[in-house]
Amino acid sequence: MIRARSRDFRAILIRGLVIEHTFATLLSMFASVLEELVGLSDDELLERVEANELERRRLDAEMSAALAVAKGRNLHGTTGHRTMAAFCRTQLNGSTTESGRRLGLARAVDAVPGLGEAWAEGRFGQPQAIKLSMVNANPRVADRLPDYAPQLLQHAEQMPYSDFATVVDHFVNCADEDGAHDDRDHAIE
Repeated sequence: MIRARSRDFRAILIRGLVIEHTFATLLSMFASVLEELVGLSDDELLERVEANELERRRLDAEMSAALAVAKGRNLHGTTGHRTMAAFCRTQLNGSTTESGRRLGLARAVDAVPGLGEAWAEGRFGQPQAIKLSMVNANPRVADRLPDYAPQLLQHAEQMPYSDFATVVDHFVNCADEDGAHDDRDHAIE
């Protein structure tokens, strides 16, 4: 019994040392990255920031595509999760809100022609993709989105976000023929 406890203690101690060493290595790696960034000229730093942003956009688009494929394969079920939201919360260690946002983006990348490609190419960022995913989630206008996607994607690329959001909101108002925000809906009982 004492030997078993001694073995367990050694295993825990070894695991703790491995984790501590791994953490120290990560801190050391980050410190070297920080040191490298501080040593860059302004032009080199700007180039690095822009390259990182393009890579982030590519990875975000790829993650959305991966989640769309995972949903199509029922990966959440095969890994013991009841829903894709539970899968995202557990596998990606995210919040409920973050999981919903990621899955909305995955549905949009799957449904809106050209969205994933343009986003992965870095032509616009995540805020524009999220705005389009919100339109895709609106059942009153989602069926009209594919027809207007090329124009909206062009606007996403060329306009500042606030102007793009205004254009998308205008599209939603025009595409929603029944007027979800029509004041007359409240007057009818």
